[in-house]
Amino acid sequence: MQEKATELAPNDHRAWGRLGEAQRHTTGQQDQARESFSRAAKLALELLEVNDRDWQTKGMLSIYLAYTGQLTDAEKFIAEALAESERRSEVLFYAALVQLVLNNEALSLDLLEEAVNQDHEYRHLIANDPDFGKLADNARFKALISPHSTGR
Repeated sequence: MQEKATELAPNDHRAWGRLGEAQRHTTGQQDQARESFSRAAKLALELLEVNDRDWQTKGMLSIYLAYTGQLTDAEKFIAEALAESERRSEVLFYAALVQLVLNNEALSLDLLEEAVNQDHEYRHLIANDPDFGKLADNARFKALISPHSTGR
């Protein structure tokens, strides 16, 4: 379905990012995922040439860059997105993913707690995101995704 989305919207970075995400979680498709994320990053950068204050695109771009190993650029764009969005939950979620790629679990958890404190619905997104599965045994993470939790 994600491949079809890229056929229908070949210039939409989000379609390419979703395809990359699906491929990343499919055995044997890591090379294809990297290509899809690279394409998504290229398209997102083109969009930012039109509107360089688009914090949502910067947030998604940071994930594409992190998944293609461009960690310095990923950190740059997520920092800009956090500042420009005034630390909205959506961008905090993206930042937490970037921090996981950087193997900074403590900061990732800080960001997730901040997101949940702003919007409790993020608890469900976090609990169901396969990337955060690596935190499943962490006591802070368990408390965060608990239905009775209020964040930190």
